[in-house]
Amino acid sequence: MERAGAAPDDCRRDHPVLVGSSPPYLRALQLAQRFAPLDITILLLGETGTGKELFARAIHAASRRSHRPFVPVDCSTLTETLIESELFGHEKGSFTGATGSRIGRFELAQGGTLFLDEIGNLPPGIQAKLLRVLQSRQLERVGGREPIRLDVRLVAATNVDLEGAIAAGRFRQDLYFRLQEMTISLPPLRDRPGDVSRLARHFVNVYARRFDLAVSGISPDALDRLETYAWPGNARELENAMKSAVILASDVILPEHLPPAVAGRDRGRGSPEAGNTDDRVCFEFEVGLRGGGPIDLKALGARAAEQAERSLIQTLIRQGSRSSAHLAKRLSVDPKTLRLKLRRYGLDVPLDGRRLPFDTLDPSAPPAEPTLP
Repeated sequence: MERAGAAPDDCRRDHPVLVGSSPPYLRALQLAQRFAPLDITILLLGETGTGKELFARAIHAASRRSHRPFVPVDCSTLTETLIESELFGHEKGSFTGATGSRIGRFELAQGGTLFLDEIGNLPPGIQAKLLRVLQSRQLERVGGREPIRLDVRLVAATNVDLEGAIAAGRFRQDLYFRLQEMTISLPPLRDRPGDVSRLARHFVNVYARRFDLAVSGISPDALDRLETYAWPGNARELENAMKSAVILASDVILPEHLPPAVAGRDRGRGSPEAGNTDDRVCFEFEVGLRGGGPIDLKALGARAAEQAERSLIQTLIRQGSRSSAHLAKRLSVDPKTLRLKLRRYGLDVPLDGRRLPFDTLDPSAPPAEPTLP
């Protein structure tokens, strides 16, 4: 497992890099290092964005199973009707539309590690079947009769209070006991003194290298804004902030390159688009709070990320990205993906001084001379 605090030689290397040296983070890291080689189930607890999947990948990379597959599953994205087949597989004809047999994620992870993210969202029926699989170390596909022996190490994660879910009858206590052979709690970024600046510099190095940009560092003023912000989205929010700042900066990252909430800029300043975005996001928060019902943090975070993405693309277009290929290269995305995003956001890009619908641009055409700083 990579020692905390060091930037990678290659941001795409297989071995995950865990950055941080605050006492709470080091305690979690030391537990992960100690238990990674042991073939036991590990339960990772922590808020959204604290790096649970990164820890799971690091545990796998430091285990004896590192040469075998690491298979992640986000349990919150699968419907109850699909998740059983997705996890355990199915036989041909087992349900309408099952035109052939299919192996599930457990079988795909044979010999390796299965990572079940957001396990607190599993439906009760799937919880019962998962418990049987963990106890017997074998499964039957949906519609199947033959047991299949498993050799899989399980790492699970959740941001849900499982003990509270057990008390409310939403999570099985026996499954909880089975999962917590070892529990590691990942601290939120606000409880990791000194790690914000370390992570920020790490992300600057990663994305400056990835985008081939000559960004040399972070100004003291910008660093002060980063360290005083609360980071409700944790390390994931910080990563997104530094990714966009690297693209916007010409040399050193300044406060104006940071998202408005981080930089402390008042709403209404800057472009009309930015003001409207802030108003819309705040309105969504206020509506959710006034409603008194459950708040879907994952959906709210997705909407906020989409607004930030739209704002960043608008800024790059205003600053002179002159072709779809050039814009896609700056954002490190596939041109087809970028076309879909711009259609969804209702944006277009300038080409030879004229405004053209993005759909009409040829993604294979060579980019014009860049005009960004």
